[in-house]
Amino acid sequence: MSEINLHLTIDASPVPKIIPSLTYVAPGQSTNFLCMTVSHPLANVTWSYMELPNYPSLNGNRSASLLDFGEFTNHDAVTSVSHLNIKINDTGHLTCRSCNYISCVEDTKLISVSDVNASFAIMPLESVAEGDSINITCGISSYLNFSSDEILKWNVNRSDLETGRMRVLKKKTKFTHLSILQINRVTRSDDGIYICDVLNKSKGFKPQAYNLSVAAGRKPKIYEWNMNTSQLVIDTGKKRKDDVILICLADGMPKPEITWLKDNKSLPKHNGYKISQDKSELQMRYLLEQDSGRYTCRVVNRFGSDERSVDVVVNEVFSGQSHIIHLGLICGLVIIIVIIIACMGLKANRKRLWSKKLLKAGSVYFVKKTVECRDPKLNIDDQAKLLSEDKK
Repeated sequence: MSEINLHLTIDASPVPKIIPSLTYVAPGQSTNFLCMTVSHPLANVTWSYMELPNYPSLNGNRSASLLDFGEFTNHDAVTSVSHLNIKINDTGHLTCRSCNYISCVEDTKLISVSDVNASFAIMPLESVAEGDSINITCGISSYLNFSSDEILKWNVNRSDLETGRMRVLKKKTKFTHLSILQINRVTRSDDGIYICDVLNKSKGFKPQAYNLSVAAGRKPKIYEWNMNTSQLVIDTGKKRKDDVILICLADGMPKPEITWLKDNKSLPKHNGYKISQDKSELQMRYLLEQDSGRYTCRVVNRFGSDERSVDVVVNEVFSGQSHIIHLGLICGLVIIIVIIIACMGLKANRKRLWSKKLLKAGSVYFVKKTVECRDPKLNIDDQAKLLSEDKK
């Protein structure tokens, strides 16, 4: 018996799903989303974000502009993924719409904005050193409809609050009820767990805990500096495969602030300078001779400072090809100037010749007309006499 192979294709409506299923984001946070769609044939995907500034009311809703989407990948014959990067400024509905010839299907998620990036949370702090004055912020979403202004509570000793070294501030933003625990000039004895609790137990929230660790302060120290020479010479005429990058990594407690200087002054604004977000790298491009100078990385905290420097010398060296180009440009400019001067001289000369011709033609015309106007009854001698008087 001969075998018969059958290939069965089933067309199906799209089934989209937004990933990850975030519920809360911080205001102004850029977030990446995926829309994974299973369908046959593959679906076309579009995104939309409808801001709800008066949430939970739908009044005043507005469509947000989506600038960075459109990257589309196929995992297999029935699965496609669309990528979206969006900066969310207000609570709203995020929708992924997937369409093929059978139908269009949407997946929509409510994205709530919260200053603590959650419905209820304590915002983490960076490293804390002895002597720092800190704010530990606890927040809960304002969309939860609390009936009282007393919403959050910290478990701190009353004596600490009475002395004024600690105090609790209440604040409300558009998105969040905040309770801020301020501690002035922390010491190692302030190490421990601090708990923020919701007073209204009917909301079902468990207390949030924050473990405060206070470290001994220490002055900054640069532990990585990629310049192993005191002078860096850059020849602009030589093609460089890479940009010039200065790397400055430092440690200290509290975390030191990094500043880049040129000749002991703040780095000037320059299209060729680019500083990384954490300020640990300085990238230099398109340098000219006037960019020569001493470049310094300085790190500072309240316990001290540290710095490293390198002298950058920029030589504007032109290659042979560059010399030929510049010489050609100069020669071309000289030729153009000579042509312009010659044209101007020729034009002036023509103007003078034309003026002479006009004067001569006018004189002949005048004499001719004068002769024509003589009384024909006069004899030749009398007409000649009158003509000579006219010329005078």
